[in-house]
Amino acid sequence: MTGGGFLAVDDDQQQVDEHREWRGVARVMGPEWAKMPLSTIGMVGLQIVWSVEMSNAPAYLLTLGMSRSAMSVVFLAGPLSGLIVQPIVGAMADASTSRFGRRRPYIMGGALLCGVAMLLLGFTRQFAGVFTSIPSTANDGLTIALAVLAIYCIDFSVNAVQAADRAILVDVWPREEQERGNAWAARMGGVGSIAGFFVGNVDLTRAFPLFGSTQIEILSVLSALTLIGFHAATSFAVKERVLLATPSVKGRKKPSAIRTIWKDVWSLPRTIRQICLIQFFVWIAWFPILFYYSVYVGDIYKRTAAPPLSASWTQQMVEDEATRLGSRALFYNSIVSFGATVLLPFCILDEEKEREEKAAGRGWRVNSARRWRKPTLAELWTVSQAVFVFCMLATWWTTGVFGAQMIMAVLGLCSAVAQWAPFSLLGQAILSESDGPRTGAGRDADIALDEYEALNAEDRENNDRAMHRKSFDSTPSDASDLDDVEQPRTPLGSNPAARLSHASIDIPPPPRKPSRGGGIGDKGGSILGIHNIFVVIPQFLVSGFSSLVFAIFEPSRTTTPHPGLADVPILNATIADDGVERWRRAEVEVSGGGDALGFIFRFGGFSAIVACWLCWKLAKDLRSRNR
Repeated sequence: MTGGGFLAVDDDQQQVDEHREWRGVARVMGPEWAKMPLSTIGMVGLQIVWSVEMSNAPAYLLTLGMSRSAMSVVFLAGPLSGLIVQPIVGAMADASTSRFGRRRPYIMGGALLCGVAMLLLGFTRQFAGVFTSIPSTANDGLTIALAVLAIYCIDFSVNAVQAADRAILVDVWPREEQERGNAWAARMGGVGSIAGFFVGNVDLTRAFPLFGSTQIEILSVLSALTLIGFHAATSFAVKERVLLATPSVKGRKKPSAIRTIWKDVWSLPRTIRQICLIQFFVWIAWFPILFYYSVYVGDIYKRTAAPPLSASWTQQMVEDEATRLGSRALFYNSIVSFGATVLLPFCILDEEKEREEKAAGRGWRVNSARRWRKPTLAELWTVSQAVFVFCMLATWWTTGVFGAQMIMAVLGLCSAVAQWAPFSLLGQAILSESDGPRTGAGRDADIALDEYEALNAEDRENNDRAMHRKSFDSTPSDASDLDDVEQPRTPLGSNPAARLSHASIDIPPPPRKPSRGGGIGDKGGSILGIHNIFVVIPQFLVSGFSSLVFAIFEPSRTTTPHPGLADVPILNATIADDGVERWRRAEVEVSGGGDALGFIFRFGGFSAIVACWLCWKLAKDLRSRNR
């Protein structure tokens, strides 16, 4: 059944949800200026872990002797964990009755597991040496197996932490603070991305010799410490409502997490369904950028700017320079994205304030006189999709490294909005749907309590008035009059003071039950997990589509389904005296000569056009509802 802005569920689910009871109030401890950073600082550690894994784990697996094809299978852990873990963890957390809250146990449990897995990844050779001798074939095999296990544990645990991190923002901050809260989350992610870039390019063996003897060992220790430390700060500062354990209704068991997710997928409110659909097309456009843009910049460098090969400028040096130029483009993107997350929130229309002004009779005259106004967040999301489309079309005319890097820098604006807008709008939609009219027993109980309090107040007022009048009328002028004058007897029931006496038996008020759940606001984890399904599925589609395009245009290129892991073509051409021209012709012969990456990017641009149109519809719908 439906109604009141709640999810449509069957009778069993509805009865279980209606009997949710809560204790406590969700809040963030600390001074006012520190509350937002404390509730989102875990995103820094989360992004550092992602950066370390993406930039160092592939090369580390290759040094252990793993083949590139096997490595492609290993890094399916990323999309698989996002597809499976986030929805299930979100639904399980929604139903958690832990005295520590619904999200914090998953945050700290996942962070601790991820920290252990990061240490295992960094010190796999040493762990394998406990059971096998170094060096030996058995040690090599066990080292690879432990590294694969570590990567899967990292991806699955990080997704659990990320699901709880996002859900706790919806639980703690009200609807009007969702834009600011998710903007802070995006900023923290930007800080972590920049920190991960710098840490990965610094010789850590000199700076932190105590943590290990190799780069990967020290990175694993630092990332584990930051992840656990920052999430410990969030868990300490945030106080959650506690879901009270209640017996199942009429002996019915609570539905499983998978069953809950399945029902919620088919009963999403309109706004949430729109956001999920937009995200599907947005990430079809974004995943090629995450997968291949650094390779794209490197390919342009090798085609147009690389010097001729010689004894002093080898093929490996060309590959290293191409990789550095691609990484620099990603760095520019991170810088612009971080700056945008700081500045763009000040450029957004405060819709809550606008509604308050209109309700108070102000703002109509001012708004009608304006020729322009600040965009809403949904409108900004629409503009960012249009900018993305323009950047992808610009790849048709980009012929130099600088131009390719500038495109990636401009995409930093789109990246900032993509990390902020959908989560903010989703949080607002979840809380807005929860504010619908109450129905059933919860509403009746509130009405009964309100009626009791109103009648009780009226009774006390009448009683006080009658007692005051009695004391004034019956006060004698002299005390002796009471002995000399026989007081007339009053008829039974004619004394108003007696009728309203406070000596009556106290009737207890109807019991006020603890705050009830049952709305979509209590399903924040499940809804955010479903949203992540729409984000992850495009990754599989893009990987399959890219493989098909490379098979047609560039048969020699291999692909991997993990961001930043696409292989750079290795050239085997013989370099003659005419230098770079022969080398470039050889590259064309090896790669097939097609602009496969540009074609994939432009295909993403057309997907962004669909996302832009859907964003425009969403912005229009939200604007009409808020008027």
